[in-house]
Amino acid sequence: PSTVLSSYNGRCYDAPLLKTRYRLARRGDPISALDHVDLLFPTRRRYRGTWENCRLATIERQLLLIAREDDLPGSEAPAAWLSYLRGGSARNLRRVGEHNHQDVVTLALLFLRLVQAEADERAELALEAEG
Repeated sequence: PSTVLSSYNGRCYDAPLLKTRYRLARRGDPISALDHVDLLFPTRRRYRGTWENCRLATIERQLLLIAREDDLPGSEAPAAWLSYLRGGSARNLRRVGEHNHQDVVTLALLFLRLVQAEADERAELALEAEG
């Protein structure tokens, strides 16, 4: 397929949630037909035990050296959306967008880091095999 879904814990959390939401709305689920690369699993395989956990925030801080400022936690996004719908400020809604944007950037950087780590490991194994 030309489109691949990339996530961090999306296979276990987001995808089933969205599937249910599509069903409740009596709509087709466009996600289930996509290939899905969930970066949580290769990240855990490579870095489990390196830090206290493999949460995305931990990976950002420890591996990618990203420090989010004035970040609205993803868990607060639904409340920000409902507040906006009820006539509240769009400030937190903008923060949700900024949070999501940083998540996408983080996924891209993490993917590149994982690919590079795998390439480095294979090169090291090839050198060891040669001599």
